[in-house]
Amino acid sequence: MLSTVFQVAALILASTAMHGVASAFLVRTTDQASPLLHGPQARLRRFFFVPVRVLFMLLVGVLEAGVWAWYYFRTDQIATFSESLYFSLVTMTTVGYGDVTLEGAGRIISGIQAALGIVLFGWTTSIIFGAVQAVHRATPHRATPHRTR
Repeated sequence: MLSTVFQVAALILASTAMHGVASAFLVRTTDQASPLLHGPQARLRRFFFVPVRVLFMLLVGVLEAGVWAWYYFRTDQIATFSESLYFSLVTMTTVGYGDVTLEGAGRIISGIQAALGIVLFGWTTSIIFGAVQAVHRATPHRATPHRTR
């Protein structure tokens, strides 16, 4: 039992460390790239600025789910790694289709993973929001004329 607690703590730490490194990278690159988003030549950069960051964080999320999948597979809770990855992704995203389920302590562990997924997706949302703000600040806004009746 204590061994499982330490293993789950290690999974949480690994996931949040990965997320922290990725987040720090995106915050730093967003700050550094902000001057490149200004001006008429920067329209294409502004267009792809947020989607590239979304894609990056999505890949990080898949890697994080992969860490948990490896655990489920290595502890023989799920027979194949691909099924473990599938289970981990639907658990982390809290979709939870229910077509793959765990027994015993695995049920509690997957619940912890789901709770962590909520935290990590909230964290990701804040990073993406910062990127959207950077693009908004850099986008030239035309004044709309006031209509009078």
